[in-house]
Amino acid sequence: GNLSVLTDLRLYSNKLSGSLPSAIGRLKKLKILSLSNNKLSGIVPSEMNSLIDLKYLWVHANNFLGTMPNTICKLRNVNLIEIAADCIAENGTVRFECSCCTSCCNASNC
Repeated sequence: GNLSVLTDLRLYSNKLSGSLPSAIGRLKKLKILSLSNNKLSGIVPSEMNSLIDLKYLWVHANNFLGTMPNTICKLRNVNLIEIAADCIAENGTVRFECSCCTSCCNASNC
């Protein structure tokens, strides 16, 4: 099928695991991307910077590591209203750096 016109992708709480594929950046019309409460790991791909219509990005309650790519943070100046990610580990240490997140969550709260 042709997913290039998809505007809303909500895959939360589906027990998804593994890394987020860079091909997610091909869904250029996405306005809502909800991947929360899965078992996704690895990094958030910088290819998501092509999602210029994105308004809501929820990736909390996963196992992402590293840093939210600056290219995604720059989308906050365009249309992106809300970014929720797991920034704080249960012991209070930083687990995922996200300078542009509107909600920095931990395992029990977001």
